[in-house]
Amino acid sequence: MKKITIVGGGLVGSLLAVFLAKRGHTVNVHERRGDPRKTNVYAGRSINLVVSHRGWTALRAAGVDKAVEEITVPVYARMTHDREGNTTRLPYSIDNKAIHSVSRGELNCRLLTEAEKLPNVKLHFNHKCLDVDLENATCVFERDVPEREGGFGKSETPQSEGRCRFRQRRRFQCGAGEDDARSFHLQPGIHRARL
Repeated sequence: MKKITIVGGGLVGSLLAVFLAKRGHTVNVHERRGDPRKTNVYAGRSINLVVSHRGWTALRAAGVDKAVEEITVPVYARMTHDREGNTTRLPYSIDNKAIHSVSRGELNCRLLTEAEKLPNVKLHFNHKCLDVDLENATCVFERDVPEREGGFGKSETPQSEGRCRFRQRRRFQCGAGEDDARSFHLQPGIHRARL
């Protein structure tokens, strides 16, 4: 099987790691932020998501639906208020079925935990992607070392530089690289990993 590098340990990256690991691949997930299960990276953000039918299908296919269901809240209707103070209950389903609300942060933590349970998944936090070389199937990462809990020595840009590299290219092919992928140190705090 292949050794695969995933840049980004958010919702998509962590779920993709589960899928690929269950297919037998060795997966390294690099996330520029700290581990959200140990730091407060979601502080001040209260973004809830609704898990749709498509979402449940993906979670079931990855075998993590039961773990995610434990942290969801069923919601059957919303309440509207008119100018006179009257309320109207508007169900989300004509069959009175619930939709399931979940905290983005809790969902991300749960998916990371499920990925980490797999022996062929390794999570790397505080690893910022500096460069992606598609021709040679390599990524360059810089490891930020926390100065104190909840803080980092470097400021971060809103978009990863690796993503910007992908956008600069008109067409690219995504491949896993050589089967004997390995990483090595370029200088303190920076290393290169095969995709």
